[in-house]
Amino acid sequence: MRRKTFLLLCIAFIALFIGISPLQAGHYYYKQISLKDGLPSTVRCILTDEQGFVWIGTRSGLGRYDGHELKKYVHQSNNPHSIPHNLIYQLIEDVQNNIWILTDKGVARYQRQSDDFLIPTDETGNNIIAHSVCLTDDGVLFGSKNKIFFYNYQDATFRLLQTFDLEPNYNVTLLSLWDKRTLLCCSRWQGLLLLDLNTGKCRRPPFDCGKEIMNVLIDSQKRIWVAPYNGGLNCLTHDGKLLATYTTHNSSLSNNVVLSLAEREGEIWIGTDGGGINILDPETGHFSLLEHVPGSDNYSLPANSILCLYNDYNNNIWAGSIRNGLISIREVSMKTYTDVPPGNDRGLSNNTVLSLFQESQDQIWVGTDGGGINNFNPLTEKFTHYPSTWEDKVASICQFTPGKLLISIFSQGVFIFNPATGEKQPFTIVDAETTALLCNRGKAVNLLRNTHHSILFLGEHIYIYDLNTRTFSTAIEQEEQDIIGALLPIGNYRNTTYLNDTKHIYELDNHTNRLKALYRCWKDTTINSVSRDDRSLLSQGFGWLRSRHDGPHGYALWCSERPLFQ
Repeated sequence: MRRKTFLLLCIAFIALFIGISPLQAGHYYYKQISLKDGLPSTVRCILTDEQGFVWIGTRSGLGRYDGHELKKYVHQSNNPHSIPHNLIYQLIEDVQNNIWILTDKGVARYQRQSDDFLIPTDETGNNIIAHSVCLTDDGVLFGSKNKIFFYNYQDATFRLLQTFDLEPNYNVTLLSLWDKRTLLCCSRWQGLLLLDLNTGKCRRPPFDCGKEIMNVLIDSQKRIWVAPYNGGLNCLTHDGKLLATYTTHNSSLSNNVVLSLAEREGEIWIGTDGGGINILDPETGHFSLLEHVPGSDNYSLPANSILCLYNDYNNNIWAGSIRNGLISIREVSMKTYTDVPPGNDRGLSNNTVLSLFQESQDQIWVGTDGGGINNFNPLTEKFTHYPSTWEDKVASICQFTPGKLLISIFSQGVFIFNPATGEKQPFTIVDAETTALLCNRGKAVNLLRNTHHSILFLGEHIYIYDLNTRTFSTAIEQEEQDIIGALLPIGNYRNTTYLNDTKHIYELDNHTNRLKALYRCWKDTTINSVSRDDRSLLSQGFGWLRSRHDGPHGYALWCSERPLFQ
C-alpha cells in the first residue's frame, strides 16, 4: 500500500481541511499540574511572575512551579521568615516585581535573594490582615475588614489609608478600581460598596445585585460583570444600566453558580461550579464551553468546578480547580485523536489512518487500516463508526452520487458505501476481468473525483468513470511512457488534474483525457510524496516533493519547464 499507509498513532486535524470553522472550544490543550508533596488539590489563586514561575495558593500552603518541579512553602512557627499562615487568599506581583501573598494571618512579600518572606506590619506593629488586593499607579491597595491599606512604591511603606463603617464587619474579598479616586469593594456576604479613597465615604453602586456576590470583574471596556450566587452573570455600566443578564434559562451558560471571571482578548472566561468554563463573546452573546469529557485526555478540561481563573503575561489561561489541582490552558492549532473502545464516539476505530476525504464542513471521512471507515464531525468532535466495515483497510474515499461514497478497500476492491445504512456493495471497474486485475494484485486502487461528472480510478492506468453515462474510458498516455507503481492524486487545478507515481509528476487534461509527464526522477531517486503549495510560490511553477535522495531531510524544491499553476 506504499505511501498511502501512514503508520500513525493518531490523526491530526490541523488547517488541512480548508473551510472548516474553528472547533467550538476544541482548540485548547490542557495540562494538569499535579499538586503532590502535601499541597491539596483545590487551588484558590494563581500568579505567574516576570521570571516565569507559577505561584499557587491553596488552603494548606503556597506552591511555586518552574515547569518541572513544584516547591512548597508552608508556615513554620519557629521561622519568622516563613509565610504567616497556610491559607492563601490572593497572590499578586506589583510593578516593582514584588510578589505579595495574602494569608489568613497576614500579608507577606517574597524575597528572591533569600528565598523567604518579609512580613510587613502596620503602625501598631501588627500583621496586616488582607483578603483582596489591587494595583494602582503609585502603589498597592489591600482590602481588609472595614479597612483599606496602602503600600507606597516611593518609600516602600505601609499605612492605613481608609476605614469605613457603612456595613459592620464588611470583609473586602474583592477589590477593583472604579475610577482614579474610587474603589469597588466586594464582600462575599454583604454585597458591593463604592469607597471614596480621599474622603473615606461609602455608598452603594447604582445597581443592586444582591448581598451574596461570588465574583466581580471590570473589563477593558469598563463594563462591570457581577456574579451573584446562583444568579448567573450580569453585565452593567458605571451608571447602573443593565446591558445583559446571562443564566441557564435565557442563554447557553452551563451553570448558574459562577465562581471565577477573567478576560482574554475581549472575551469573558467564566469558571462555574460543575459546568466547566464558559467563554462569552460580549458583542454577540455567543458562548463556547470547555468541559470535562471522559476519555479525552489533554483535549478535555480535567475538571468542571473552577474556583479561580488567571490570564498570564503570555495570554495563557490558568485555572484553579476544586479537587483537581492546577490546569494550564493553551490555545493550539492541532488536535489529536486516537482509537477508543467500541461504543465511544470520541475517537477512531483504529489508530492507523490510510485515507481522508472532506465531504462538507461537518463531515470528514476517515479510512483506517483494519478499523473500516469513520465519519468525523469537527463541529461536535464526535466520530461515527461503521461495524459493517470492521477489519476493512480503506485505502481511498471519494464522493460518488448524492448520499453515497466510493471506497477502495485494500485487496478487496472498490465498493459503493451508503452512510445511511452502513452497507457496501461491490463496484465493477470496466468489467469483471479489469476489476479482478486491479483489485486482486496487492495494491490499492486510488480514487479521485476530478470533475463534477467524472471519477478517476488510479492503477497502472487511469480509468475515467462518467457519472452521467455510467461508462468508462481510459486516459491517453504518451508513447513509451510507463506508469511506475500506483498513481496517486495531488489535486485539481482549473481544468487539470495533477498526479504522481514513484518516478513522475503528471498532468491530466480533463477535457482531452491526455496524460503528460511534467517531471521525472533520474537514476535511483524515487518520489515518496508531492504537495501543491497554495501560496504565490506556485504561480512561478514551483512545488514540493519528497524523495529518497534529496538531502538529510528528503525534501526538494522543483520547477517545471513552464508554470504548473498559473
